[in-house]
Amino acid sequence: MDTDELLPALTVRAGPWWLAVPTRCIHVLHGYLRHPPPTPLPDSPPWLTGLVEGPAGLTPVIHLARLGGAAEERPDRRHRLLVCITRPPLALRLEEARSIVHLRRGPTDTAQPPSRLASYLEAGYHLDGRPWWVLAPERLARLPGLSRQT
Repeated sequence: MDTDELLPALTVRAGPWWLAVPTRCIHVLHGYLRHPPPTPLPDSPPWLTGLVEGPAGLTPVIHLARLGGAAEERPDRRHRLLVCITRPPLALRLEEARSIVHLRRGPTDTAQPPSRLASYLEAGYHLDGRPWWVLAPERLARLPGLSRQT
C-alpha cells in the first residue's frame, strides 16, 4: 500500500455527523470545559460562537453543528475545541473527537454529505469501503461574515 494514498485524519462528531479532520491541520485539541469560554461577538452569525485566545492570537470559534443546521445538543454536553492551523486560524466546536484513522483516497459510493456543510467538505475518501467526508479548513476560512468578525 502506498502511504501517499493515505490521509491521516481525526474522526470528530459535529451534531449528528461524523467527519474527519486532516491531522496536518490540527494544532491543539482542548477540552471545552477546561478552555475559557469564547468571548461572544455582537451581531455575529449563530455558527460563530465568539473568539478565544489561540496560539496565533484571537481565534474565531465555529460551531460546526449549527453551521450544518443541526438541532442544539443538551447544554450539559461536554464539547471540545479543535484548533486548526489555517489562514486565519480557526477553532471548531465539536461534540466528540474519537480517533486517528488513515483514510484512502479513491472512489466511494454515492452517499451525500450534510447539505449545509457540503461546501466545506471534500469527498473521495474511505475507510474499509465506508465513505468519509473530510473537513477542508481552508474553505471554512472563507465563510461569509467571518473576516469582518475577526
